[in-house]
Order: sequence, then C-alpha cells, then structure tokens
Amino acid sequence: MGHLVIDPTAYDKGVAWKQAQNLVKEFCEVNQITEPITHDSLRPNNFGFYAAGHIYVNVAKTPLPVKIPVRRWSFTGYKADRTAPGVLAHEFGHHISSFKALRRDAWQAVLLQERRKISGYAPNGEEEFAEAFRLFILNPDLLLKAWPVRYKFIISLEVKPVVLLDWREVLRYAHPKIITAVENLIR
Repeated sequence: MGHLVIDPTAYDKGVAWKQAQNLVKEFCEVNQITEPITHDSLRPNNFGFYAAGHIYVNVAKTPLPVKIPVRRWSFTGYKADRTAPGVLAHEFGHHISSFKALRRDAWQAVLLQERRKISGYAPNGEEEFAEAFRLFILNPDLLLKAWPVRYKFIISLEVKPVVLLDWREVLRYAHPKIITAVENLIR
C-alpha cells in the first residue's frame, strides 16, 4: 500500500506532486473509482480547484512544508496542509463528493455531531468534506483519532484507505511543535 512521508529538508514540489498523483491513482484502483484527470495548472488565483472530473493544482504556487512552525503550520499529512499533495488530496475530496453522490444532509449531521473543524479552510460543509477527505488520503490514522465520526462517515461511503501508517510515521519529519499539536488534538 502507498504512503507519502515528507521530509521538508529534501522536499521537491515536482517529486511530491508525482507521488501524490500516484497515491490518488492507487486509491482509485483499490476502491474502483474513476480516476480524475490531474493538471499542474498555472492559474494564478488558486492553489487548486475541481471541475467535472479534472483536478487543477498550481504546484508552483503551493507552499513548501513548514520546517519550523511560526505563523504557518502547513505540512503534508497534517490538519493544515496547503502543500501540492495536500491541495491535490483536498480537490480529490470534491471528486469523491460528486462520484459518490454525497448526501449533504447526512454529512451535515456528522458536522453537528463533531463540531471541531479540521483546518481554517472550511467555509462550508462541502469544503469541510474535502478537508476530511484530504486527511483520509494522506493520513487516515490522524483523521480516525482526531475526528472519528468523520472517519466513520467516509468509510460508510464504501472506500478504504491506502495509507496504513500510524499518524506519527506519516509526520515523522514534522517539527516537534506539530507533533505536540497533534497529541493535544487527539487527547
């Protein structure tokens, strides 16, 4: 099974982008889902977007995984993730939402039951689903431990994760502040 463990000291956006594309491809194969067509887009106003089976990610614009968290804590597989793999996995969540004909009322019930948002980017239920699915793709163990109701809802869509690592292994190279933040989150 696939995984994506990022070392920020040796990070290459192009390599990380290809690894994330391969992870999405593997997820689609394992779960018998139509694979979206992915594009490295240069659209200046977006990190990424989804439209009709196509995912566009402005790889050049996406930030690097943070080495030392100060104000920005974006790291691949963490709750805040604006890296190229994170944006791809988020937009893939929109693909899943349309592919699985997501029942909005059932998802809203999940959000009422588990009110804590995953990240700062969740202006509505659809974006919150995409953020949950991002974690389900990149670090499902973190989603399970921090947001178990969301995890169970996603599993109810008859999909299974392909990353089978403990959340600590996915975040092996993350700064200790990120690890502490996760530990506090799952207590």
